[in-house]
Amino acid sequence: ALSTYANCQARFFYEKVMSINTDPEPTDAIDAATTGSIVHSAMMQLYLPDPDYRGKLLSTPIVVQPDDIKTILRSPGKIEDCVRRLVNELHFHLPPDDLDRSLSGSPAHEAAMLCKLIENILKRDLRMAPFRLYGCEVEGRIAVPLTDGRNVNFAFAIDRIDRPGDSGDAP
Repeated sequence: ALSTYANCQARFFYEKVMSINTDPEPTDAIDAATTGSIVHSAMMQLYLPDPDYRGKLLSTPIVVQPDDIKTILRSPGKIEDCVRRLVNELHFHLPPDDLDRSLSGSPAHEAAMLCKLIENILKRDLRMAPFRLYGCEVEGRIAVPLTDGRNVNFAFAIDRIDRPGDSGDAP
């Protein structure tokens, strides 16, 4: 109780004084934030199979050709495997050795819906291919100097940086 009070007096009040459970009820449903993380991570993994290219701005873009996307779309098992592993990692918080565990019930249904969503994103991307991919899930911070000598600090997260058009090298 003292630890709870030291960490958060409001939580102490609700839990210890009012006897209200402040923890949400566990559920099999995948929450919206985790759903978004699964889709974003899946797209990054499908387009950037090499982990060394993930989460950073690439100085030399990867050119995504229509055939690259068609190959992924012709391999629905690849999308399903990716989504299943991400559900097990991000929703169930399983260790790396257990990520291939099969899904059942609500998570299996939601994973199937996510696979359809990812297929639709790939089909949309196919219409704009080829495109140059400069990065996925790029995070960073920058300081913008103000005229009075102070800085404004910005933190950012960019889902995807790409440039549609031909596959040439010009930025």
